Amino acid sequence: MKCNEDFLKCIRTLKSSEYKNYVISYALKKDDTLKFLAYDRINQESIIEVVIGNKTEFNIVQDWDFNIDDYLFYDLENGYSLVYMPPMEHYNVWQVIYQENEDFNQYEGMQLYLKYCKENGIDKGLIKSLGLFEFDVMPLYVEKNINYVIIDEFTVNDQSIVLGHSKDSMSPYVTWKTDKTRSRGYDLGHYFTEYEDAVKDFISRSNLLYENQRSMKRENLKVRRIEEVCR
Repeated sequence: MKCNEDFLKCIRTLKSSEYKNYVISYALKKDDTLKFLAYDRINQESIIEVVIGNKTEFNIVQDWDFNIDDYLFYDLENGYSLVYMPPMEHYNVWQVIYQENEDFNQYEGMQLYLKYCKENGIDKGLIKSLGLFEFDVMPLYVEKNINYVIIDEFTVNDQSIVLGHSKDSMSPYVTWKTDKTRSRGYDLGHYFTEYEDAVKDFISRSNLLYENQRSMKRENLKVRRIEEVCR
Protein backbone atom coordinates (compact mmCIF):
# COMPACT_ATOMS: atom_id res chain seq x y z
CA MET A 1 0.00 0.00 0.00
CA LYS A 2 1.08 3.57 -0.71
CA CYS A 3 2.71 5.37 2.23
CA ASN A 4 1.32 8.85 2.94
CA GLU A 5 2.44 11.48 5.44
CA ASP A 6 -0.16 10.42 8.00
CA PHE A 7 1.10 6.84 7.95
CA LEU A 8 4.72 8.00 8.15
CA LYS A 9 3.83 10.07 11.22
CA CYS A 10 2.37 6.91 12.80
CA ILE A 11 5.56 5.00 11.96
CA ARG A 12 7.78 7.71 13.48
CA THR A 13 5.68 7.75 16.65
CA LEU A 14 5.88 3.98 16.98
CA LYS A 15 9.62 3.76 16.29
CA SER A 16 10.42 6.42 18.88
CA SER A 17 8.52 4.53 21.59
CA GLU A 18 9.07 1.37 23.62
CA TYR A 19 6.85 -0.39 21.06
CA LYS A 20 9.29 0.03 18.16
CA ASN A 21 9.10 -3.69 17.31
CA TYR A 22 5.32 -3.52 16.80
CA VAL A 23 3.63 -3.64 13.39
CA ILE A 24 0.84 -1.25 12.40
CA SER A 25 -2.39 -3.05 11.59
CA TYR A 26 -4.30 0.00 10.34
CA ALA A 27 -4.34 3.77 10.75
CA LEU A 28 -7.26 6.21 10.92
CA LYS A 29 -7.68 9.98 10.81
CA LYS A 30 -10.29 12.41 12.09
CA ASP A 31 -9.58 16.12 11.66
CA ASP A 32 -6.11 16.60 13.21
CA THR A 33 -6.16 13.34 15.18
CA LEU A 34 -4.48 10.13 14.07
CA LYS A 35 -5.23 6.74 15.60
CA PHE A 36 -3.66 3.39 14.85
CA LEU A 37 -3.58 -0.18 16.11
CA ALA A 38 -0.32 -2.13 16.27
CA TYR A 39 0.70 -5.59 17.43
CA ASP A 40 3.92 -7.27 18.56
CA ARG A 41 5.78 -9.05 15.74
CA ILE A 42 6.40 -12.11 17.94
CA ASN A 43 3.35 -12.12 20.21
CA GLN A 44 0.50 -10.97 18.00
CA GLU A 45 -1.92 -11.09 20.93
CA SER A 46 -0.08 -8.08 22.38
CA ILE A 47 -1.98 -5.11 20.90
CA ILE A 48 -1.81 -1.36 21.47
CA GLU A 49 -3.96 1.54 20.31
CA VAL A 50 -2.10 4.81 19.77
CA VAL A 51 -3.84 8.19 19.53
CA ILE A 52 -1.86 11.16 18.19
CA GLY A 53 -3.61 14.45 18.90
CA ASN A 54 -2.79 17.32 21.23
CA LYS A 55 -0.79 14.67 23.04
CA THR A 56 0.16 11.08 22.21
CA GLU A 57 -1.52 8.27 24.12
CA PHE A 58 -0.50 4.60 24.17
CA ASN A 59 -3.28 2.28 25.33
CA ILE A 60 -3.07 -1.46 25.89
CA VAL A 61 -5.80 -3.44 24.12
CA GLN A 62 -6.67 -6.79 25.66
CA ASP A 63 -6.69 -9.51 23.00
CA TRP A 64 -9.97 -10.94 24.35
CA ASP A 65 -11.56 -7.50 24.08
CA PHE A 66 -10.53 -6.69 20.52
CA ASN A 67 -12.87 -7.05 17.55
CA ILE A 68 -13.22 -5.02 14.36
CA ASP A 69 -16.82 -4.12 15.17
CA ASP A 70 -16.01 -2.23 18.39
CA TYR A 71 -12.77 -0.74 17.10
CA LEU A 72 -12.43 -0.27 13.31
CA PHE A 73 -16.13 -0.10 12.41
CA TYR A 74 -17.00 1.97 15.49
CA ASP A 75 -14.34 4.55 14.65
CA LEU A 76 -15.40 4.73 10.99
CA GLU A 77 -18.99 5.26 12.09
CA ASN A 78 -17.83 8.10 14.34
CA GLY A 79 -16.05 10.26 11.81
CA TYR A 80 -12.67 8.59 11.33
CA SER A 81 -11.42 7.67 7.85
CA LEU A 82 -9.06 4.87 6.96
CA VAL A 83 -5.66 6.12 5.79
CA TYR A 84 -3.64 2.88 5.86
CA MET A 85 -4.19 -0.87 5.93
CA PRO A 86 -1.91 -3.45 4.27
CA PRO A 87 -3.37 -6.22 2.06
CA MET A 88 -3.02 -8.97 4.68
CA GLU A 89 -5.00 -6.91 7.20
CA HIS A 90 -7.72 -6.38 4.60
CA TYR A 91 -7.79 -10.15 4.21
CA ASN A 92 -8.27 -10.53 7.97
CA VAL A 93 -11.09 -7.97 8.05
CA TRP A 94 -12.74 -9.57 5.02
CA GLN A 95 -12.56 -12.96 6.72
CA VAL A 96 -14.40 -11.62 9.78
CA ILE A 97 -17.05 -9.97 7.57
CA TYR A 98 -17.41 -13.19 5.57
CA GLN A 99 -17.91 -15.25 8.70
CA GLU A 100 -20.17 -12.80 10.52
CA ASN A 101 -22.00 -11.61 7.40
CA GLU A 102 -24.12 -8.60 8.47
CA ASP A 103 -24.21 -9.40 12.18
CA PHE A 104 -22.43 -6.23 13.35
CA ASN A 105 -23.53 -3.61 15.85
CA GLN A 106 -21.70 -0.97 13.80
CA TYR A 107 -23.35 -1.84 10.48
CA GLU A 108 -22.83 1.62 8.99
CA GLY A 109 -19.16 1.40 9.96
CA MET A 110 -18.90 -1.85 8.03
CA GLN A 111 -20.53 -0.17 5.03
CA LEU A 112 -18.03 2.71 5.24
CA TYR A 113 -15.20 0.19 5.27
CA LEU A 114 -16.62 -1.56 2.18
CA LYS A 115 -17.00 1.86 0.51
CA TYR A 116 -13.28 2.43 1.14
CA CYS A 117 -12.55 -0.94 -0.47
CA LYS A 118 -14.67 -0.05 -3.50
CA GLU A 119 -12.94 3.30 -3.97
CA ASN A 120 -9.42 1.95 -3.47
CA GLY A 121 -9.46 -1.22 -5.55
CA ILE A 122 -9.59 -3.62 -2.61
CA ASP A 123 -11.45 -6.48 -4.29
CA LYS A 124 -11.59 -10.24 -4.66
CA GLY A 125 -8.67 -10.03 -7.10
CA LEU A 126 -6.45 -8.67 -4.33
CA ILE A 127 -7.67 -11.35 -1.93
CA LYS A 128 -6.99 -14.03 -4.54
CA SER A 129 -3.47 -12.68 -5.13
CA LEU A 130 -2.56 -13.46 -1.51
CA GLY A 131 -2.81 -17.16 -2.30
CA LEU A 132 -5.11 -17.91 0.62
CA PHE A 133 -8.78 -18.88 0.87
CA GLU A 134 -10.73 -17.09 -1.86
CA PHE A 135 -13.97 -15.30 -1.02
CA ASP A 136 -15.79 -12.04 -1.74
CA VAL A 137 -17.59 -9.74 0.71
CA MET A 138 -18.25 -6.85 -1.67
CA PRO A 139 -21.79 -8.09 -2.51
CA LEU A 140 -22.64 -6.95 1.04
CA TYR A 141 -21.79 -3.34 0.11
CA VAL A 142 -24.88 -1.16 -0.30
CA GLU A 143 -23.58 1.49 -2.69
CA LYS A 144 -25.42 4.82 -2.81
CA ASN A 145 -25.24 7.94 -4.96
CA ILE A 146 -27.39 10.85 -3.82
CA ASN A 147 -30.54 9.00 -2.70
CA TYR A 148 -30.18 6.14 -5.21
CA VAL A 149 -29.03 2.65 -4.25
CA ILE A 150 -26.88 0.98 -6.92
CA ILE A 151 -28.59 -2.32 -7.72
CA ASP A 152 -26.56 -3.51 -10.73
CA GLU A 153 -23.22 -2.86 -12.38
CA PHE A 154 -21.45 -3.80 -15.60
CA THR A 155 -17.68 -3.23 -15.77
CA VAL A 156 -15.14 -3.57 -18.57
CA ASN A 157 -11.54 -2.82 -17.65
CA ASP A 158 -11.91 0.25 -15.41
CA GLN A 159 -15.14 1.63 -16.92
CA SER A 160 -18.61 0.89 -15.56
CA ILE A 161 -22.32 1.36 -16.16
CA VAL A 162 -24.51 1.24 -13.05
CA LEU A 163 -28.25 0.96 -12.45
CA GLY A 164 -29.71 2.82 -9.47
CA HIS A 165 -33.06 2.86 -7.66
CA SER A 166 -34.66 5.36 -5.30
CA LYS A 167 -38.11 4.74 -3.83
CA ASP A 168 -38.45 8.45 -2.97
CA SER A 169 -37.73 9.99 -6.40
CA MET A 170 -40.20 10.95 -9.12
CA SER A 171 -37.89 9.10 -11.51
CA PRO A 172 -37.08 6.07 -9.35
CA TYR A 173 -34.59 4.46 -11.74
CA VAL A 174 -31.38 5.78 -13.27
CA THR A 175 -28.35 4.58 -15.22
CA TRP A 176 -24.97 6.29 -14.90
CA LYS A 177 -21.57 6.00 -16.49
CA THR A 178 -18.74 5.82 -13.97
CA ASP A 179 -15.45 4.01 -13.34
CA LYS A 180 -14.57 0.95 -11.30
CA THR A 181 -13.44 2.85 -8.19
CA ARG A 182 -15.88 5.78 -8.66
CA SER A 183 -12.95 8.21 -8.71
CA ARG A 184 -14.66 10.50 -11.21
CA GLY A 185 -18.15 10.23 -9.72
CA TYR A 186 -21.29 9.36 -11.70
CA ASP A 187 -21.84 10.91 -15.16
CA LEU A 188 -24.56 11.23 -17.79
CA GLY A 189 -27.59 10.06 -15.84
CA HIS A 190 -30.53 8.62 -17.77
CA TYR A 191 -33.66 8.70 -15.57
CA PHE A 192 -36.75 6.49 -15.84
CA THR A 193 -40.10 5.95 -14.14
CA GLU A 194 -40.36 2.27 -15.17
CA TYR A 195 -37.93 -0.48 -14.18
CA GLU A 196 -38.20 -2.24 -17.56
CA ASP A 197 -37.16 0.92 -19.45
CA ALA A 198 -34.21 1.44 -17.09
CA VAL A 199 -33.05 -2.16 -17.58
CA LYS A 200 -33.22 -1.79 -21.37
CA ASP A 201 -31.08 1.37 -21.13
CA PHE A 202 -28.67 -0.36 -18.73
CA ILE A 203 -28.21 -3.25 -21.18
CA SER A 204 -27.86 -0.87 -24.14
CA ARG A 205 -25.24 1.29 -22.41
CA SER A 206 -23.40 -1.81 -21.18
CA ASN A 207 -23.25 -3.23 -24.70
CA LEU A 208 -21.99 0.11 -26.04
CA LEU A 209 -19.33 0.25 -23.33
CA TYR A 210 -18.24 -3.28 -24.19
CA GLU A 211 -18.01 -2.48 -27.92
CA ASN A 212 -16.09 0.77 -27.26
CA GLN A 213 -13.61 -1.04 -25.04
CA ARG A 214 -13.17 -3.76 -27.66
CA SER A 215 -12.55 -1.14 -30.36
CA MET A 216 -9.95 0.59 -28.19
CA LYS A 217 -8.25 -2.74 -27.52
CA ARG A 218 -8.13 -3.53 -31.26
CA GLU A 219 -6.71 -0.08 -32.05
CA ASN A 220 -4.05 -0.41 -29.36
CA LEU A 221 -3.11 -3.84 -30.67
CA LYS A 222 -2.89 -2.45 -34.21
CA VAL A 223 -0.61 0.39 -33.06
CA ARG A 224 1.69 -2.06 -31.23
CA ARG A 225 1.96 -4.26 -34.31
CA ILE A 226 2.85 -1.25 -36.47
CA GLU A 227 5.50 -0.19 -33.94
CA GLU A 228 6.97 -3.70 -33.95
CA VAL A 229 7.17 -3.73 -37.75
CA CYS A 230 8.86 -0.32 -37.79
CA ARG A 231 11.60 -1.29 -35.34
